[in-house]
Amino acid sequence: MDLTQLQNLIKRDPAAYKDDFLVQQRHFLSQLQIFQLKPTDEHTEFSKLVSFISHVAPCYPKDVQDFPTQIATLLEQNGKLLEPELRKTLVQALILLRNRNVITPSSLLSLFFKLFRIPDKRLRDLLYKHIVNDIKRINQRKRDERVNRTLQNFMYTMLQDPNPIAVRMSLQVMIDLFRKGVWNDVKTVNAISTAVFSKDPKVVQTMLQFFLSPPSGEEQDFQGDDNEYRRDRREVLKKYGHGAVRKTNKRKKKLRRMLAELSKKRKNDLDQRIDDRRSYNHPALVLIHDPQGYAEKVYGVLARSTEKFEVRILLMNFLSRLINCHQLVLLDFYSLLLKYIQPHQQFITQILAIAAQGCHPLVTPEAIEPVIMAVVNQFVTDRRPPEALAVGLNTVRELCLRCPLAMTPTLLKDLIQYKNHKDKGVAMGAKSLVTLFRILNPAILPKKYRAKGLDMTVKPQAYGAVDVKDHLEGTELLDQYDSLMEDSDDDDDDMSGSDDEMDVDSDEWESVSGSDIDEEDLEGGEWESVNSGDEDGEESGEGAGSDDDEESGEEGVISGDMEEDEEDGSVDEFRSRSDVSSDDEGEDGEGAEHDGEEPSAVSEAKSTATSNASRVEALRILDDDDLRRLAILREKRQELEALSAQRKKNKKRAREQMTADLEEARERDVNPEDLEGPQKRTKMDKEARIEHIKESRNEIKAERGDKRQEKKSRFKTNKEKNKTKFFKMVQYSERVKSKKNLTVKEKVARRGKHLENVKKLDKSKKSKILKR
Repeated sequence: MDLTQLQNLIKRDPAAYKDDFLVQQRHFLSQLQIFQLKPTDEHTEFSKLVSFISHVAPCYPKDVQDFPTQIATLLEQNGKLLEPELRKTLVQALILLRNRNVITPSSLLSLFFKLFRIPDKRLRDLLYKHIVNDIKRINQRKRDERVNRTLQNFMYTMLQDPNPIAVRMSLQVMIDLFRKGVWNDVKTVNAISTAVFSKDPKVVQTMLQFFLSPPSGEEQDFQGDDNEYRRDRREVLKKYGHGAVRKTNKRKKKLRRMLAELSKKRKNDLDQRIDDRRSYNHPALVLIHDPQGYAEKVYGVLARSTEKFEVRILLMNFLSRLINCHQLVLLDFYSLLLKYIQPHQQFITQILAIAAQGCHPLVTPEAIEPVIMAVVNQFVTDRRPPEALAVGLNTVRELCLRCPLAMTPTLLKDLIQYKNHKDKGVAMGAKSLVTLFRILNPAILPKKYRAKGLDMTVKPQAYGAVDVKDHLEGTELLDQYDSLMEDSDDDDDDMSGSDDEMDVDSDEWESVSGSDIDEEDLEGGEWESVNSGDEDGEESGEGAGSDDDEESGEEGVISGDMEEDEEDGSVDEFRSRSDVSSDDEGEDGEGAEHDGEEPSAVSEAKSTATSNASRVEALRILDDDDLRRLAILREKRQELEALSAQRKKNKKRAREQMTADLEEARERDVNPEDLEGPQKRTKMDKEARIEHIKESRNEIKAERGDKRQEKKSRFKTNKEKNKTKFFKMVQYSERVKSKKNLTVKEKVARRGKHLENVKKLDKSKKSKILKR
């Protein structure tokens, strides 16, 4: 009985064949001792015994307790001396035991990381796949933090290993686990980031590719996903829908179920797409500890680097992404870029894109001005070709978009002169500068380039300035609404109380004529209605509200939809209150009006502070009902502002939209191809034309071949058609089935019988049959 048969029998009945297993185990121990004496020799029998025991180990767990330790010790001590096949067999045995939970993951994976040092590519691929899949399986249902912490600490030490192959494979394992979403924590990212200080250029390049590529590891083909979805949907409809031979309720249910699965899959794919379409690993960059100190160390590596220029370009790109992501200040980086800003420099468009990406509002304008001047002096001159001019103007635009304070009026005036250049790319670059500064800072534009209706007060924020909100937007509407509700309740109470006491006779009322109104009362906006009783006539406020309403427009009308039981007069009163100032107009204010003097900045600041202090959020805590009411009031105000903007043809909304577009452009990646702009098509020489003709012919041939193949796939043979037909249409009769199942002997006998019958027929019939 060989080992394969015994293995099958033991799995069926372990207790019956335990003695046979123990015999083979003793044989394994003796072979192990021989192997330890001569590990370099060929040991075929030992390899078979290891494979046998690893397969049947779960059947006898107590008898094989020492087996995993023996194999692991053998690999750790003599791993490099073993034959490749035997080494692979031992590793596969340990993997099989781990898959059956005979070995703990931490001890086995630590051994496998050490085996990365062995110069065996097939073994490294096997170890790599198992490590990734095993860690993924461990964290599939619930994250095992204890095992993860142990493995991460061990892998951090592996990154400091002197063997570059082991470091490279350990780094690749961590990167793959991050992309699969298994180890996407801070500790993993910071362990990967330390690889930039490695002396092996391949390790540095692998780490840089991880941070500079999308989180999924490659550019996502959204167009391909869309085409695949359409193709799958068409196939489902063809199979279960209108393409089916016979439509039944079962097919209809299956069609609905398949379409629902496709829609769900499509929705999940759309949800997983990256909204901002970043071309680098932004989630990983955000998790880096102490970005300022780390950036300074990376800059030191870049300044001392003697690697090939492609690696230095990757370092520059990584450093610029890091500066932009964390808004860091590293002024020496821009000085380093100055020596590379030359038209003849290799990868010059990438270097210019890196310079633009490294700018943000917290960088001082003095640090960006040398970069802009270097670009202008080297690219934007009359002796340069149009391609270089377009690249220079587009680069200046991207730099000014992120740091507008670095541009001076004199330089801007000189650059705008290229808007009438004969080359389209140069003219578009200059016009884009005009459009940019019409939004950001129109004051530094020459007068003839300012568009009609520009707000000349718009200026970029000063260096280091931050727009801080000192109040909650829209709470003044809530305050006005609350005061309006209180006044309406008081009016209702006064009206109900005065109905019993008020005399109906009109002689008891005193009328106030227009001649009795003083100018001071008119200026103050205070109207009085005199009553026969001692009560104050508060109803006169409605008259004032109606007069003020003509001036204020519709800006304050919000509360109409909040309470359905309000009267029409309360809405008009709310309109007047939203536009009338809350400050009292004393004698000083009147004197200032007569003198024609405007209030000073100090008085404005005091009034602003007073208004902010008297806002609702400064006096009490807003509850859920207040916030809900505030949201409704804001919506009403936005609707009224939109209607007002349409009537008055206000361009404020368009300007806000342009500003929002600029903010998106500032956060978007700088594509080196965009800096080149539209290029004029150059005339091809004879060799280029011949090459172009050959490529076109090959494309046409390939397209024709695809069309022919597609045309062939439309038609089916009779056998293929029978597969889709209903069974009753294609089933054979018993007579046909019996003919098909005849043996050769039966066919010969039937043939002889048929000939005998033919001989008995008449000559005329016989000739007809024989002719056939």
